[in-house]
Parts: sequence; structure tokens; C-alpha cells
Amino acid sequence: MKKWSVTMTPKQSLDWLRRFELSYSNVNHRFCNVDCWPIVRNTILSKINAASSASEAPKKNNFRFRSLCVMIWCSLKSLATLFKTKNADIFILSDNKFSEKIENNLYLNDAHAISDLAESKGESSLIALQGKYIDSRIVKRNRCVSIYIIIVISAFISRLSFLFFLFPALIKYINNITKSLNAHFVSSDYGDYHVEEKQLLRNIIFCIVASTLFSLILKRINPSRTYVVCYYSLIGMAFCSACNRLEIPVSDLQHGVSGRNMRAYSNWNNCPEYGYTTLPKYFLTWTRYDTKAINDTLNDRNGFHCAITSGHIWEIFKEKFGLDLLVRDEWSEFLSVLTHYKRKIVVTLQSSSIPENIFNIINDCGSDCCFLIRAHPNFSTGFEMEQLLKLESDYANVLVSKPTQVPIQLLMSIADVNITGWSASVYDAYFEGVRSIVVTKFGLDYFSDFIDDFFVVYTEDVEKIKKYALNLTVFTPLVDKEIDDLLDFL
Repeated sequence: MKKWSVTMTPKQSLDWLRRFELSYSNVNHRFCNVDCWPIVRNTILSKINAASSASEAPKKNNFRFRSLCVMIWCSLKSLATLFKTKNADIFILSDNKFSEKIENNLYLNDAHAISDLAESKGESSLIALQGKYIDSRIVKRNRCVSIYIIIVISAFISRLSFLFFLFPALIKYINNITKSLNAHFVSSDYGDYHVEEKQLLRNIIFCIVASTLFSLILKRINPSRTYVVCYYSLIGMAFCSACNRLEIPVSDLQHGVSGRNMRAYSNWNNCPEYGYTTLPKYFLTWTRYDTKAINDTLNDRNGFHCAITSGHIWEIFKEKFGLDLLVRDEWSEFLSVLTHYKRKIVVTLQSSSIPENIFNIINDCGSDCCFLIRAHPNFSTGFEMEQLLKLESDYANVLVSKPTQVPIQLLMSIADVNITGWSASVYDAYFEGVRSIVVTKFGLDYFSDFIDDFFVVYTEDVEKIKKYALNLTVFTPLVDKEIDDLLDFL
């Protein structure tokens, strides 16, 4: 039996699911204040649309007694920290991976910006992080708390399969959904694939447990508003459910690709009149394209699920308070090396290797063109990175190490063009007035609005990629928000 093995482009997967939702009206089910359909939908789309995620290097299963001891110790430490927390006006759920290192200090991007802006208005804030540890390099780390214990408890309980039978209504709902989905697959153009009930049940149970635990924490902290980076993770949806249960406004902070063909942000066909508890009340988006894509199908749900263009909060904050100047000074030596090149072409990777059509461009272009290869974070260390670094010795005009380490906005500020498969680097380029070339159908789907307005071009043809890489011009970026607007809004 085939399971979770089909791959569609983002648009294909959403079109496929739209047909299912229109033919099956009973997708919505609320259990313990957790709306199940967004969890089911995201799980399914993340699997059948698997190629839209960067493939991670295989991880060895080295779970030993020592690992168990570390997990228990970190869980207890997280629990103790949560019990010590005091009231805060603002609560932000984020993660260390949404951060930027400046002069060896770690800034938590939007979370740090919102926290500082709140402080400037005399409000207190608390940033919840999902990792085992609170990194000592985090600026004002006293604002941070670990919610690792919530993840551990929720994951543990969700793996206890015998507990499923305590929820017969939930089992019936999942059974009906999976039967209909599997039949829908058979009747579709994509073959006979089977949805796994156990994973769907585990994900829902995880959210139910985590939502309950978050509710206890939020009652203690009593924030007036909350924010979440990446709402559509399991922990993010559980957090939204807890906030909505307590009637605390929760806003999603855009952190990457959004738009009309991204599974978590568009094409919601059966959203109830009063919205989903597992979705945020507000979506703070980077561009008008993302705002429109969300509002086209989610807006006007009695005040729920409204998208608002905030601009790139972290970049606006960084520029206003001079952090961008610190970054530029820190990387001045690297930037001076690049002044010798007539054309600077950034290549942002989603995998551990350079696509052949892009590699051909590197071979064809002259020495006055510099290629700045930026490895995906999943491959920024280890064997895959070693293979990429060999290019630096083979080609005098190819750089990998520094472009991978430098903050991406600074990299785009000195670039002439950006080439990528489909990554969110398109946004970073857009904010610096740099056009992008997307070379996959995933990129075509994700950035169709940008393509229509010629901020992005799509092609997989080698000659066209070369032509665009050498001739595309920069533009004056559109300013969606100023810092004063953010102060009033946030």
C-alpha cells in the first residue's frame, strides 16, 4: 500500500484539496476547543506536497540514556521557569531558528523587535522559545522562557495509541475523513494513495494536550495580546487554540513564503462563520500580495482571520535603530572583496547541491561575474557543505562560506539578481529592490503575483536563466510600513 508518497506542486495540491472540500461538507469538527480540520489539512498537504520542503540530511537515531537524562533535566528546568513567570502584557511564541547573529549577539528577529517596541511604550513582554536551552547569546535573555516541557508532554501523550479509544467521536471523524480522502485520491489524476489515520490522530491529540497546557500558562501570565511565528506548526496551532479559547488576540508573524498557493495561508473553502480556533485572529504579512491572498478566502469571519500588511517588522526595526549599520560594519571586509566584480549573482539553495541549469550558468559566465552561493541552513555544516565549499577552490568567482553566513538582507542589498528554486529569499531580494529568477514550478506557484508584476521571473531554460542573470535591473522597493506605523499598530 502506498502512503504519503505523491508529490504535487503547491497549486496542484490546493486545487486537489479544494475539489475534496467542495464534495465533502463534513470536514469541520471541534474537539476540546481544538478545530481539527486545519491540523488534518496541513498534515496532508505537507506530505503530498513534500518537495516544497527542503530535504533534510538523514538524522541518526542516537537516543540513549544520556539523551533521556538531558530531556528530563531540560523539561524540569522549563517547568520551573514557567512557574516563576510573572504577568506580561505581550506573549510571543517563537524559536531560535528565527534569529540573526549580530556581533556575536543573537536577536530573535520579529520577536525581539516587538518586545523592544512594547518596552518603548511601557509594556512588558515575554518570549517563549521551543528549544531545550535558552541560548546565552540572546539579547536580553531575561525576557525568554522555555516551553520545552509542553512539547515533551504533548509528544509523549500523543504517542500513547491506547488513549485514542477514549475519543470515539474523534476516531469516527478521522475514519470518515480518511475514507473520503482516499477515495478522492483514487478518483483524482494523482493515483492511489492512502492517508494515514494514526498520524492524523497523533497530531490532533498533540494539539489538544498542548493547547490545554498553554491555557494554564496564559492564565497565569495574563497577556493582553500574543504573537506566534509560524502558526501552522503543531505547537503553533495549539497555541492559537489556547489564545482563542481565552479570547486573547493572537497574530501570526510571517516568517517565509506565504501567498495564494502556500498551504497554510490560502484556499480555505469551508471556514466556519466564527473562524477556526487553530488559526490566528490576525495575519501580519510582509506584502500586499500575501494580505490579499489570505483575505480572499479567510476575511470577514466576524473579526477573525484578517490579514494586515505590516511589512518586514524585523528589517524595519533594524534599520530604524541602526542594527543594519552594525551588520554592514561587521561584514565590511567581505563586502570590499565584492566591489571588484561587475555583476553579483546570489544563488539561494533549497538542497545540498546546485541544480544543473544553474551550474551551467556558473560555467558560462565570465570572471567579472561573482556567484554568491547561499546554502540552506539544513546543509550549512557537515559533508554537504564540504562538497559545496569545493566550488570555492575550483572557481575563483564562486563564494559559498561567507554568503551562507552573512545576514541575508545584507547579502541582497549588494546583489544584482537572486536565483532560487522557490525560497523566501525572493522576499529578501524584493525588499532590497532586487529581482529574482525562480527556476522551479514550485517557485512559479509561490510567487505568481510577483511574477505578474515583473519583480520575479520564472524559467527553467539555461539560456534564459543566463540572459536574465546578466541583464535584470534593480528597482525601487515599495515601502509598506514605517516604524511609527508599527508602533501604533503593534
